[in-house]
Amino acid sequence: MLKTITECLNGKEENYILPFLWLHGEDEATLRSYMTAIHEANIRAVCLESRPHPDFLGPKWWQDLDIILDEAKKRNMKVWILDDQHYPTGAAAGAVKTAPAELHKQYLACNRTDIFGPQRRVRLDIGKLASTPQNPIAPQPLDYDDDCLLAIVAARLDGGIGNGPDHVEEAVVLTGKIEEGYLIWDVPAGMWRVFAFYVTHNGASPDYINLVAPDSCKILLDTVYEAHYARYADEFGKTIAGFFSDEPFLGNLSGNAQGCIVGKTRMPLPWSKEMETALKELWGENYPVNLPALWGEMGTAEETADIRNTFMNALTDLVKKSFSEQIGNWCRDHGVEYIGHIIEDNNASEGLGASVGHYFRGLWGQDMAGIDDIGAQITVGGANVEHISIAGSGDGEFYHHVLGKLGSSLAHIDPKKKDRCVCECFGAYGWTEGTQTMKYIADHLLADGVNHFVPHAFSAKAFPDFDCPPHFYAGGEDILFPAFGKLMAYMNRTAHILSAYQHTAPVAVLYHAEAAWSGQSWMKMQKCARILREHQIDFDILPSEVLELKDKILTVNGRQYKALVIPGCEYLGEKAAAFCKKAKAVDFPVYFSDFAPKNVQGTTVGLLDLADILADMTDVTLTPFHTDIRIYHGIKKGEGHVYFLFNESTWSSFEGRLKVKADGKCYRYDPMENRIFRRKLAGGSIPVRLNPMESALFIVTDAEIEATEELPEMTGTALLNGKWTISLKENGEFVPYEVTERLDGIMKDGWSGTICYEYQIPGGTLSEDADYIMLKLPQVRETAEVWCNGKYVGNAIAAPFCFELTHAWKKGKNLLRIEVTSTMEQKVKATSGGKDWFISMQKVWYGYGMSDIPVLEYCKKEEKV
Repeated sequence: MLKTITECLNGKEENYILPFLWLHGEDEATLRSYMTAIHEANIRAVCLESRPHPDFLGPKWWQDLDIILDEAKKRNMKVWILDDQHYPTGAAAGAVKTAPAELHKQYLACNRTDIFGPQRRVRLDIGKLASTPQNPIAPQPLDYDDDCLLAIVAARLDGGIGNGPDHVEEAVVLTGKIEEGYLIWDVPAGMWRVFAFYVTHNGASPDYINLVAPDSCKILLDTVYEAHYARYADEFGKTIAGFFSDEPFLGNLSGNAQGCIVGKTRMPLPWSKEMETALKELWGENYPVNLPALWGEMGTAEETADIRNTFMNALTDLVKKSFSEQIGNWCRDHGVEYIGHIIEDNNASEGLGASVGHYFRGLWGQDMAGIDDIGAQITVGGANVEHISIAGSGDGEFYHHVLGKLGSSLAHIDPKKKDRCVCECFGAYGWTEGTQTMKYIADHLLADGVNHFVPHAFSAKAFPDFDCPPHFYAGGEDILFPAFGKLMAYMNRTAHILSAYQHTAPVAVLYHAEAAWSGQSWMKMQKCARILREHQIDFDILPSEVLELKDKILTVNGRQYKALVIPGCEYLGEKAAAFCKKAKAVDFPVYFSDFAPKNVQGTTVGLLDLADILADMTDVTLTPFHTDIRIYHGIKKGEGHVYFLFNESTWSSFEGRLKVKADGKCYRYDPMENRIFRRKLAGGSIPVRLNPMESALFIVTDAEIEATEELPEMTGTALLNGKWTISLKENGEFVPYEVTERLDGIMKDGWSGTICYEYQIPGGTLSEDADYIMLKLPQVRETAEVWCNGKYVGNAIAAPFCFELTHAWKKGKNLLRIEVTSTMEQKVKATSGGKDWFISMQKVWYGYGMSDIPVLEYCKKEEKV
């Protein structure tokens, strides 16, 4: 018997779920009731979010934490702590406001003025040019003692055909020509742009730590981390598992600024004395001569790209060392772990503003990789479209083909992550979200290799809390909470098994950060990712700094890849270009999709041809072809192979075979019901049938597992299209609603609850020799429970809604009872008067209950194969 299967079957799987618990200063009884509810939902950890708490790090905070830790110890639960008063991490509970000015966020800003030549003895007022402009309708800039001029650089505007309007050449540093606050300069012939580069604390997010300054980042450690250690040192590494950073940011632009790629005009850049030291080491003392390329084009396109890449590499290395690694090392030194995520939305991770410039470096110091899916980012059926999300439009290709792979790839390549990737999920989808959507999201992430989850969120505030719902349990008001607990058990079991096997991927895809920074043409990595995923060719996304050949194979943290795919780009960073040269020398395949830089070693192929070229490299093949099947393949020495399949389609079933390069016995494990079945493996091929939105987990091993036979294929059907008696549960009792032959769903404004359907199945509906009988409910919202002749058959929280009636069936008439429980959407609508923006993110109500006629399927014993 396999260890992981045995643990799951005996209820001994580990915990992979740590939901947010939002604290508002509730009383002791409420806190203890929520810890009880979380535990009863098959969850063994919690992550405390202080955002709405009125007294973070004050007496009430410590009192509440004492209560939660006491409950956690009673229940053998772990506690994680969000590491600031609110997101984004970095305010240090307000400590930055009172810290010395030099520790506040700092920016390299630029003012420009144009002047024509030749002219002698031109005089420019540097005091005006090298300071934050005053805006009469905005807060006035503050005076800081350490705000200062960095350099004056003049560069001739080119104005040539084919060049941009900001293209400059012949840059010269003029700082030495400043006399008593004025630049005195003999202007050569031509149009010149004078750049005044100055360092200032005036800018966006002034009360947050500076991620590129280690002393500034230490404010967070000293204020939040040390305070918790001083009080709970004995619990560190025991009940207290660690800390969670939520969306730390460089913050050089205000708000949720995304797409902030270096080179954007009028954008100040993150700065610190460490940044200046790094640029001097890279460019020499005359380094300011290169700075104009950070705000426009300078010299050749290649020269601009080189400068921008050098700057961004220095910047993101500092984020890694100053913030991520400094906090991670502190945690590991104190016996706890450090986790969290940045903003990755719509390719934000390689930008400034709301993110940190580089996904992998921003999280390198953490003990798990991390991503975020809230606000309808991963959407049911939304893989290849631009859809509406909480942040506006959502790039479906990014969220469905890249987001999860970013996280799992980092988990695979960094040894200290131990293959662990955590995702904050389910939050801000609105009250219309139920277990069907949640399971779809969970299966999508599991197939991507994500194996830890932060469900968003339990809110201890009185129901309904309008802060980014849905909320689980909701003080006992959540009618779907039992189904949520079943989903948590499913996710824990699935993650436990998949985590025991080392993920294997035949292909690596290059992270596109350097190409994006260059200012030249580039292809987003999701274009390549989509082609590979739709052809079941698995991959990891790799940053350029980990590319290494060992024995002529691309090898990272013990994982080997058979090819490197580079999304089309005109510019390739230095490390990636060096790898391509080495790969060419040993015939390791490197493929550029659609276009490539000049003089870089590699083969250019059409994007749509990638799948054909790489097809022979994969260990799994699906027939017939189906674009929406996602496959996770893992290997464990001595235990064999695991295959997790998920059908992301909302309408198209799959019936075919999964061809694998593995031998042994085959089993199908059902993590929802915690059962295991034998499955035939003939000629390295597993028969597979997946309904829309259905997943399946197969194990191929030499071990003998005690398993049962699966039900045979059903050969007959009977439609239950007579009169159904429907009643609704109101005030704890079922009240008659209607008797009808039409099942169109219930559209009753302001009502959420349970719908009861009763149907007398006439004798003779099935042939007398039917031995195996299944009930299928074609369309259900949201969960279903079934009784046959008064015997409980089972429940389902997501598609497919299939129930075996064999053991409850009797000859003659049979009484069928189906109870369908809705989401909380309409109840919240009634409570709020319809004013809650989060009732439904899409403003669409699909109705409740069953919307199609149920079907009986059956077969005889002799038909069993």
